[in-house]
Amino acid sequence: MGKDIEISEPLGKITGEVVKDADEPIFDISIEEELQEETQEAITEKDKIDTINDVNYDDANPKSHVIYVRDGEGFDPKEIIINSGDKVSWKNEGHRGMIILVFKDGKQYLQQNAVNSGDEFTHQFNETGSYDIYWNIIGGPITGKLIVRERSLDVIGEPLEKPAKKYDAKKSEYYTEEQLKEDLTSIFGSSRYNISNFTRDPSYPGYIRSSELKYHVIHTIKDKQIKSFKDFCEIYCGSNWDGWQYYTNMTLYSLYEPLLGPGDFPDEKEYNDYRKERVLANHTKKEKVHEVENGKVLEYKFWLLQQDFFGNFQSNLLGYLLVYKVYCTPNMTVLIRPRWEDFSVRKGGKIPELIVNWELEDDRVREEALEKANEILKACPVEKEFFDNYDAKPYFESDLRGYYWKLYYSNKLNLTRNIEIGAEKLYKDQDVYVLKNMTLSFTNNYFSPLYDVGLKVIVKADDEKNEYDYYDNENFRYEFKSGEKITKTLKLNEIKFLHNITVMATLYLLDEDVGIRPLEVTFTKSDLGFE
Repeated sequence: MGKDIEISEPLGKITGEVVKDADEPIFDISIEEELQEETQEAITEKDKIDTINDVNYDDANPKSHVIYVRDGEGFDPKEIIINSGDKVSWKNEGHRGMIILVFKDGKQYLQQNAVNSGDEFTHQFNETGSYDIYWNIIGGPITGKLIVRERSLDVIGEPLEKPAKKYDAKKSEYYTEEQLKEDLTSIFGSSRYNISNFTRDPSYPGYIRSSELKYHVIHTIKDKQIKSFKDFCEIYCGSNWDGWQYYTNMTLYSLYEPLLGPGDFPDEKEYNDYRKERVLANHTKKEKVHEVENGKVLEYKFWLLQQDFFGNFQSNLLGYLLVYKVYCTPNMTVLIRPRWEDFSVRKGGKIPELIVNWELEDDRVREEALEKANEILKACPVEKEFFDNYDAKPYFESDLRGYYWKLYYSNKLNLTRNIEIGAEKLYKDQDVYVLKNMTLSFTNNYFSPLYDVGLKVIVKADDEKNEYDYYDNENFRYEFKSGEKITKTLKLNEIKFLHNITVMATLYLLDEDVGIRPLEVTFTKSDLGFE
């Protein structure tokens, strides 16, 4: 051998724990292999037995380690010893992006670019040896060191009984949100999934999401403790689950209502007009249960697809939803979705053909999704027996819905509107009044802009039989943005009235010639302060 090594006492166990004192000597890279061999020769048979009885049996299984990276401080911890097969995550807690560079035996082993602030990068180390870690930042790299030891428990005699892998069910409350986040990051922490920081959704406080696209979500409940799979199904199975609304544009979804019949219209002509101009939507939801090694997983699907009168596909009205629901603890459930780029669905044909095509795509991504779900079940404090004694039935619901856009624009579109007028008494000794001006305001609360909008204002006085076209502008607004407020002050004809005056203001779409929530207000002389 290349060097003689003097060992005054047995090396003892290798635990994979962080080196607590950075000043303690760490193994020389050049003698790594010699050290392993000499150590085995120096330990007696009795020492082997004592050592193995001291080993934490969790070290026999792959573990996850976190190294924090901070501005000015670098890696925390700076040096770490792990076992082969363990995973290491570098979590960027600085304010700038970073590049992780790893060298083994003087040669570049891997490089991970663009780990942004708040993100992390995870890698599994299967090769034993010594690694030098660099954080390539402005001002020079900050280094760290990683030693990977062979995972081996050479047991002589009868080993101690291996402890239970999971918490007792009664103690599952000790498994926290932070632990679940760390486990999910470890499970999905490849560059392909790129989990970012989990944050509680401010609009839906029961949901903690990892990205805007909601690929990885933790749903928490406070008002009920789930104690059995039956309890779980009462919240999350099939038609009981309202969580699909979290992933869906509910404003758009609410446009599509159960189809109306002839009895909903005053005459046959209006009913036929409704049938010709409505948008038909196929609305389908499905769910089935998959069994994996560590329990059961619910696979949920949702479609809202536009179809023509003959059942041909026209467009996706809402994005297709595929969610795997994974129980974790009495108050935490994990919701995972495949990434959109994993799908390539052929469009066209009959709606049933398209749904079959989608489901073939599901078959292609399901294996990986269920593999991840199984890892989640393994990480969470739940035993497989939890899923026994209750049989969750497959769920299927499908119907046709319709969106009659003219009816919606004229009666339901979310538009705030207001009319104010100014008037004067025309003669001191006579109850005759005159309209001097008016101010109109409109706020578009619809989820998208309105284009090519016109405005009509009609005024009718109580002492006149005729209506006055007070204002008519077809080019009132080319684009009326979502959330925008428009205020318009008009001062045109002075119209006389005796007791009251009525103003009718209507925004309308030029191309479709349909009014948008027309507003009609009658002002009395008392309303105007003349009595």
